[in-house]
Amino acid sequence: VRDLASAGPEDLAFLTDLKHFKVAAESRAGALVVPASVDDLGHDLLRCEDPELAMSVLLALFQRSSARQPGVHATAVVGVDCRIAATASIGPYTVIGDGCNIAENCVIDGQVWIGDRVEIGRNSRLHAQVSVYDDSRLGENVTVHSGTVLGADGLGYVKRDGEYHKMPQVGRVCIEDDVEIGANSCVDRGSIGH
Repeated sequence: VRDLASAGPEDLAFLTDLKHFKVAAESRAGALVVPASVDDLGHDLLRCEDPELAMSVLLALFQRSSARQPGVHATAVVGVDCRIAATASIGPYTVIGDGCNIAENCVIDGQVWIGDRVEIGRNSRLHAQVSVYDDSRLGENVTVHSGTVLGADGLGYVKRDGEYHKMPQVGRVCIEDDVEIGANSCVDRGSIGH
């Protein structure tokens, strides 16, 4: 799969917007996925109602992903009273606190830090160097990219008589099902609520 300009005779390319019609016509792509209204471009055509959605589906088929073997890496540290599903994969140098629950088919990459009493739902993925603070909950099918911090203090302060007083952040971070969080993001816990 290649873009219109760089595709060659062995490649598939997509025309998702008709403003690129001329580029598609000049493309060397072996085949094009195009809107149903396109009749001829001098290429083999795969016509569909929504080429952008088709691109999403087809790219997922071609995407290379590293398979992770289930189990806990020998260098990982796991606290007491944890429930880790047999189908979960825990990477090297990961630290998991006490009382955590990591569900089926989760992939926890290397150097991830997970605090106490954290729940991670089925089919979720935490990429390298993610930090998840105590009592956070992640739903099913959650993807968290590298460098993200979930559940840190929200940095609340109260100023009285010229002095700042720390407002404890005792809420909880709850990430619902089917969420993807980009790299180097922070989701802070609330003062009281979730």
